[in-house]
Amino acid sequence: MWKMLLNMLIDFLLSFIKDKGIKEKDKIEVVTKPAPVLVPVNPNIVIPVEKGTVKPLLIEKFLPKNQYVNETTEKEGILYHHTVGGDTSSTYAYWAGNKEKVCTHYLIDRNGDIVQCIPLEHWGYHVYVASPGNRIPKDYKKLGSTYDKKLIGIEICNLGPVKLKDGIFYDLYNRAVPSDKVVKTDKYKGYEYWEKYTDKQIESLEWLTLYLLERFPKIKNKGVRTDYSNFVEVQQSALEFKEAISFHTSYRTDKSDIYGNPDLIKMLNNLHIKYDLPVTLP
Repeated sequence: MWKMLLNMLIDFLLSFIKDKGIKEKDKIEVVTKPAPVLVPVNPNIVIPVEKGTVKPLLIEKFLPKNQYVNETTEKEGILYHHTVGGDTSSTYAYWAGNKEKVCTHYLIDRNGDIVQCIPLEHWGYHVYVASPGNRIPKDYKKLGSTYDKKLIGIEICNLGPVKLKDGIFYDLYNRAVPSDKVVKTDKYKGYEYWEKYTDKQIESLEWLTLYLLERFPKIKNKGVRTDYSNFVEVQQSALEFKEAISFHTSYRTDKSDIYGNPDLIKMLNNLHIKYDLPVTLP
């Protein structure tokens, strides 16, 4: 009997030791299990461009920090301008030397090269709705620099309006402009002739617009219009931050950028078709 009890005790102890060993092993496995690998989000924004589209040259060349406002602000939309001037280098040099912190986030040269002048999260004075010549409702004028803070500015290098005199086109600085670089539009702001936006500029503007829409879903979700042909005047929807894409003339009665360039309007009107973008009411 004692022998039987002794065997039972030995079996119990062996079973306890075995069971404890399994539990300890399980415990060790839990503790030593490798932590999950955190895969960083891909910083590259995928742009759904058409087959054959070439990404333009994007140059990051920030202005000195004292030439823009080093304040982080939420972005609500994309605003197109044109410079009424020369190339990116002359515009950049002007901005680098002015004391008013006038600048936009991007410049697009006539060859399609894009220069980023300030970080996207920061801002410069590029809308100036408080201009004395701006005839918009006072309630919107009072918002002042709110528009500068919340809108991503893109400047297209362009001479703007040109005049025809004795068969020769002249820019606002009385310099001759080749006729093949001029486009005629319906009379707008007192002018009917303008320097064309180049094909490369429009291609780069399309790419940059798509890039920004993908990077800022809040802007993208506002939707694009199906027809921008009559969008060259002040728009209440733009003043209320309801537009994903707008022009300087959407906020200013005393400005002429962007004029109704047929190639640019065509590009904008096709965005929702080519890239299946959300649409807002026309």
